[in-house]
Amino acid sequence: LASLLRAGDPPVVARIEEDTLVFDPRTVRPGQDTLLLGAIQKAWEQR
Repeated sequence: LASLLRAGDPPVVARIEEDTLVFDPRTVRPGQDTLLLGAIQKAWEQR
C-alpha cells in the first residue's frame, strides 16, 4: 500500500512502524484532507 501511495497522484508519503502504515498529519495542510483520503481510497482499491 505504501508503494501505491507514493506512486499515486498526488503522491502520499507514509512510513511503516511495527508493520503499521503511519501517516504524519503535520504534513497535511488545511483543506488537503479530502485529497489525502481520496488518494488512500484509490491506493486501497488498487492493492
